[in-house]
Amino acid sequence: MSSLPPLPPGFQRDKPEPVQYVRVAPPPGFVLDVPEQDGSLSINNMARSVATGVPIIGGVLNRLDAATNATLAPLIDPLLPDSFEKLPGDWQARYNRALDIQNGMDKAFHAEHPYVDTGLNIAGGVAATIPAMVAAPAVFGAGTSGPAANALISGATGATLGGTDAAIRSDGDLKSTAWGTGTGLVLGALGPVLGPAAGKGVKSLVDVGRRFSAARIAQMEPRALKYLWRAVDADGLDAAGMRQRLADMGPDAMPVDLGPNLQAQAGTLAAKGGKPQQVIGTALADRQAGATGRINTTLDENFGRARVPSELDAEIAANQAAQTQAMPGINEMDAPLAELARQRDALVRGQQVLDSGRTAPRPAELAAEIEQGALPQGAQIGPSAVPLRLSQGARADIDRIVGNNANDIAELNRLIKGGGDWNRAKLSSLFGPEKADRVFKVLENEQVFADTAKAVTKSREAAAGAAAQNEFSSANAGGFSLKPLRKAGGLRDAARSFVVDKAESVIKALLPDSEGAAQNSLATALVGQNSDAVVRALAVLESPSRAAALASPVVKALLLSGGSGRAQ
Repeated sequence: MSSLPPLPPGFQRDKPEPVQYVRVAPPPGFVLDVPEQDGSLSINNMARSVATGVPIIGGVLNRLDAATNATLAPLIDPLLPDSFEKLPGDWQARYNRALDIQNGMDKAFHAEHPYVDTGLNIAGGVAATIPAMVAAPAVFGAGTSGPAANALISGATGATLGGTDAAIRSDGDLKSTAWGTGTGLVLGALGPVLGPAAGKGVKSLVDVGRRFSAARIAQMEPRALKYLWRAVDADGLDAAGMRQRLADMGPDAMPVDLGPNLQAQAGTLAAKGGKPQQVIGTALADRQAGATGRINTTLDENFGRARVPSELDAEIAANQAAQTQAMPGINEMDAPLAELARQRDALVRGQQVLDSGRTAPRPAELAAEIEQGALPQGAQIGPSAVPLRLSQGARADIDRIVGNNANDIAELNRLIKGGGDWNRAKLSSLFGPEKADRVFKVLENEQVFADTAKAVTKSREAAAGAAAQNEFSSANAGGFSLKPLRKAGGLRDAARSFVVDKAESVIKALLPDSEGAAQNSLATALVGQNSDAVVRALAVLESPSRAAALASPVVKALLLSGGSGRAQ
């Protein structure tokens, strides 16, 4: 390190005068270098990006922020620590610096995340445009003026938005303003055309997705579920109604029981033979074979086990004989014998309850007989067993009817239920209304099941007959067919026909039998035990989709906001 030479004796160095620094204000409009801004995926940056995409308003936000910050800086900056970025100079210098900071934030975010920034800009434009479209649909070409008029109106609106937005963002540059106006005009005019088309397209895509999702729920082929849904709708049903009717008919009910279109589907499938015929035929036959067992089980659970009338009469007669033989006092003997005689008469009377002739009691008469029969007579103590014997006689007669008509559910219903309400009323008096209703409900369900089997058989025969007729007609029509002509053209064409036949066989072997799989799936669903899953799947298909309804306005909003300078 160098040092000054020594001074002669008697001399001393002069002390330098202190330097005074004077703070000088920068010239008007002077802007200091703006430090690099944060371009990360912060909440602030993303919110700014969304706001910037709003037509017209988004173009002036940075300027409004800069003007606000420049105005408040003299009051706020002295309160901030030195580490904070401050705005020195006069108002114009502060405004320029603040505006550069705002624009620097946007540029930094776009540089680091260009796709995210563009997407958020678009989202802001759409989000701001849709409420305006809802508030004034006619202005945006969604009125009732017709397609051409709507396109012109929407085009004018788009030109106004696009031109105004471009003028604001470009500080009035004529070229940018003209471009924004023209772009807004074209895109706005396309909105009423492309919006509904996009809505239909989205609806189709959503419907496809829902069909596949519903098919997984139902464990069915998508095409089979579509066929089933058509038949359910044609029969005037929906998922809720289908669920209710299946529940009313009990665990043995099948979707095929619910309407003629479903039964026609089952009959047509059964006519094709193969697995569909086996699935449908086996299910219906097995169910029909169990009809008598289900009816008897219900009768036993509600009316009690049937006993043979002759055995009951023999028991009563034996009791009478025992009371004669006992030979007690006259008064004591007459009462039991009279009671047993009444029981024998009641047993016979009970077997006439369901008769349709003159011997059958009317509901009011039977109710009176039951009431009077329960009262003791003479020296008897306690209630009489006459009502029990009446019910045992009726139950025995029902057992006779079931045994004689096990294979004819319609006749079984006619004999037990009768043609009106009398039999229901009489059985309600004997066994109680709830038990009588349960028995009648089972009889009605079995009638539906039997009708289903008949309807499917009839549809199957009709479909088979139609197929045979078509085949016969085609064979004798004499129309043009490539393969017969080739086969009739000599050895050369016969060889070609052989190649064609073999090629078709190979193609069928290689390609999956999608239609066959759909038919098998539909047959299983019509008579299967997964009815609950099928109903849940149909409920998915019926549920409205908001995505399809929103597609049209979203597309219109995208087009209308596409004319802005920021979108460009």
